[in-house]
Amino acid sequence: MATAVQFYDKGGGATGKQNATVCSKYYGVCGLGLMIFLEASVFVTILVGFLGTIVKKNLLMKIVTMDVMGTGIVALFVVIATHSGLVTPIARGGVFDTAYADPVPQAVILTAIVIGLSIQTLMLVAAMKLARDNPTLETPEIDQKYL
Repeated sequence: MATAVQFYDKGGGATGKQNATVCSKYYGVCGLGLMIFLEASVFVTILVGFLGTIVKKNLLMKIVTMDVMGTGIVALFVVIATHSGLVTPIARGGVFDTAYADPVPQAVILTAIVIGLSIQTLMLVAAMKLARDNPTLETPEIDQKYL
């Protein structure tokens, strides 16, 4: 029994629609139902991160929930990019006979991931410095002390 990878290697120049058909045949993936599930999961992830940022009073928990929200936003862009049905811009056997996805938005998302990681690191360093002076990282106590 052939897999989707073997089909791609043997077929040479399979279109995105053919690849989706093969994946659906061998992996049992339902296209529309899966996309609705992925979109709902992404929106729930963003919502959990947003609500956690508002509800949680601990500074470290706020930082973690902000990271969860950022991860959900990056996942949203990935899910949106999969709607187009375009394939990855990699030449297989020198054949360029299908429509490829634009690599520039992919580079922008990678840049957003790196920037998000650096911002999270800076927030954690600031929380560590704040923890030296305060016995707790609860935001109401920090507000009372410094405001």
